[in-house]
Order: sequence, then structure tokens, then C-alpha cells
Amino acid sequence: MLKVTCEYLTGAFAGRTVTVEGAVIKIGRHPDNQIAFDPQTDRDVSGHHAELRQVANGVQLVDVGSANGTFVDGRRVSQCAASEGLKVQFGPTGPTIRLAFAPGLIAAKSPAPLVPPMVQPPRGAPAAGAPGKVGQRTVALMIDRAMRGSRRRFKVVVIVAATLMALTVGGFMLLRHREKKETAASQAELRRQMAALMAKQTGATTSAEKEAIAGRLAQLNERLGKSAVAAESGRAIVQGSLNAVFLLGYEASGRPAKGFCTAFAVAKRWLATNAHCVLGIEQFRSGGVEPFLLMNRKPGKRYRIAQAIRHPAYHKPTRKISEDVGLLQVDVDLPNAIALASDEALRKLDSGDVMYTYGFPGRLASVTSPSATLSRGVVGRVTRLDGEFGAFLDNKLIQHSAFTSGGTSGSPIFNAEGQVIAVNAGGYVEPGTLQVMDPSTGRARQLTVAKQLAGYNFGIRVDVLRELMGRYVQ
Repeated sequence: MLKVTCEYLTGAFAGRTVTVEGAVIKIGRHPDNQIAFDPQTDRDVSGHHAELRQVANGVQLVDVGSANGTFVDGRRVSQCAASEGLKVQFGPTGPTIRLAFAPGLIAAKSPAPLVPPMVQPPRGAPAAGAPGKVGQRTVALMIDRAMRGSRRRFKVVVIVAATLMALTVGGFMLLRHREKKETAASQAELRRQMAALMAKQTGATTSAEKEAIAGRLAQLNERLGKSAVAAESGRAIVQGSLNAVFLLGYEASGRPAKGFCTAFAVAKRWLATNAHCVLGIEQFRSGGVEPFLLMNRKPGKRYRIAQAIRHPAYHKPTRKISEDVGLLQVDVDLPNAIALASDEALRKLDSGDVMYTYGFPGRLASVTSPSATLSRGVVGRVTRLDGEFGAFLDNKLIQHSAFTSGGTSGSPIFNAEGQVIAVNAGGYVEPGTLQVMDPSTGRARQLTVAKQLAGYNFGIRVDVLRELMGRYVQ
């Protein structure tokens, strides 16, 4: 167990000192970190920036894919051995902390606690205080106290009872560990099945085949949603993004206001969305209608859009998808910004990884009650914009299985660590038929419709957005 004292040297919490404990010490701007930073002021720090992990020869500081990097002695590190008094800076101009560790943590190996002199552990039982054997030192102390001045028969009873207690606790912990391993294995197999189905889906030739695969994907998505691991990640993403996700809306003369896209804060006065949502803003303005932004769960204030920018390479969808990302500038500071995944995190992205969207699906894109919806799925493929596999720098298209609809255009797509890996852009559609009743004749007739199938949704990888931000966001 790690025990660390953190002294904030610079940043919003400068002068403050906290002492934390845990198997792994998480560091970042999100409130669920043990060493946390101010989410509104310390914006150089990612939501989940770094971790302290105990290793065989001490403690390791590990960057977990932060956007701005972790620095020790002015040098950016992905990981390094921790030392007493270690100074760490988060981002080249971000806040700095100093770390102190409990005695023995930095040593090569800490000695095991001694068994009380009057007590010997039962034959074959682990030594008291051995790592991972919860409660055995306490049991040893109980035996020692009970043995002092007691008769022999009572001593035997106490030893047997204490031994059974230790074995029971050990067995319970072993069972929990086995359950966690089995759960992780079953979730990995579930994600593998979903990725395989999505790969098979791209080769399906008939509507019936595609619909059957889509139905199976929907079932697996539901099972994935019931996972405790997925639920925990989802809750953390929602809590970290509540005041950083926005609904784009408009209000035409004489008609009720409506929502049409999602945007999310990426800097103090900047939000990301889709280029086709920016195109919508331009069309509304040409008709004399001025769109606006509403913060998630806070319908009372409308944010004015000062500037709307499309990626210069964007074009309306043809046979090839383009760089469908855009930026919106507002004229007031935003309270929070969502961390974008680094290139290192993007390189790790693969088929079967859990992902989440957080936005405003069509019917739920209500300007009177803007409440974003979290949807989870898995990554199916990462390809070039034309759908073919290429080198890392060219693979900008992320296919996924999370539910989407019109209003979720521009939603952030998160990985399990809560970092944005892509901007949700749309979904492939499959022609289909719908039987309707003609009220004038009373006869049924067939309509041709476009059906969106599970697993055919896609987003534009976040490095395309970072490239656009590099041109406009200071």
C-alpha cells in the first residue's frame, strides 16, 4: 500500500498539503483522483494525467497518456523512478508538486513485520503481515493476548478459532480476486466478439445479413452496459463532463426552439463539434436565424457563438468521408474543458476497446431540458477516411457500435480513461422498406427508407481536431 504526502508548490492549490493512500495513487484534474487539481484553473493537467505505482524496487511515476506531458527536472517523462522530495510538473507551464513517501517505500525492499515473540504461526500458514494476507497480524495479536495467563485448553481453542478466522478471510479474498479475473476475462471476450461481428458486418452483402449482425451487436452492447467496470468508467466520464458538453440550438421566428448538434469545451473559450454542424450554423445565419449553445443540464443561459470554423478539408459526404470537425468560439470563459487523448493513447487504440459517446440524441435534444445521454460500445475498426487500413498517421476514422442519432453529431467519443479519442460524426445507413397504411385508400404500401444499423457509426480521430486547434486556439 502506497502512502504519499503531496505538497502543491504552484497552481490553484499552492501551499496546500495532502496525504493519501492506495494501491495506486492517481493524479489529475478529475475529482476521482487521489491527488487532484482544480478542474477550472489547472487546465494544463489532464483529467487522468499520471499515476504512482509500487514496484519491486520502489515507486514508479507513470504518465497515463496526458495531453500536455509530465515533467521531472524540466524533462518530459513517460515513466521514472520516484525519489524522496520528487518535484513533478504537469504540462510545460502547468502546476508543480513535491512528493514525500512513507518510510521504507523508496527502499529496495521493506522488511516484513515481526510475529509477536510468544506466538508462532500455524504450520503451513503464511507469516503474519505477509503482503496480501489481510488481517493475519491482527489475528496473531489476538492470540498473544488470549494466551497470556490462560489455561492450556483455552489456549488451544483460541489458536484454532483464530486460525479458522485467518483462513476464512484469506479464502474470501482469494474468491474475490478470482471473481474479478473471471469478470475481466468475460468482458474481454465480449469485446472481442463485438469487434469480430463489426468486421464481419463490413463484408455482409444483403440487408438481412446486416440486420441480423446489427441485432446481435445490440444484444452484446446491452450486456456490455451491465458490466460493473463499464458502469464505473461511465459514471466518471459523466461527472467529469457535466459542464463541458453543450447542445447547439436555434429558434426560428414563430416556432419552438430546437436542438440540432452537440459540442464540447476544449479550451477556455473554444468548443469542438462537426464541420457539418458548422455548416448548419452558416445556413441558419444566412436565413436570419442566430444559433446558440446551452450547457448540459443548465437551460437558463444561452451562449453566443462568436465564431464558427470548419476544417478546410471538409466536404459533404460522397464516397469518401472527410475531416468532419469544427470549432466554435464563445465570448465568455467556459468553466471546464475535456482532456484530449495524446498520440500515445491513440496508438494504443484497437478493435474491441470500450468507448463512450456523450451527447444529445435527436428526440432528447431538448432546449428546455438539455440533458446529455451517455452511450457505450466498442471500437470496431480504425482506418483511413476511405475505409482502408493504413499507417497510424493516416488512420483517422474510428468505427464504433455506440448508439447515435442526428443530435449526437459533434459528441465527444471517450476511451475508458475518460480522454476524448474522436469527434462523433455520423453513421452509415442501409436502404430498407417500411410498410405504411394510406389513410385515404385504407391500403398498405411500401416506403423506401434509410435505416441506421448498430456498429455502422463513426467518428473522426481527435488528432484531426488538434491540428485545427493549432491554427486558431492560442
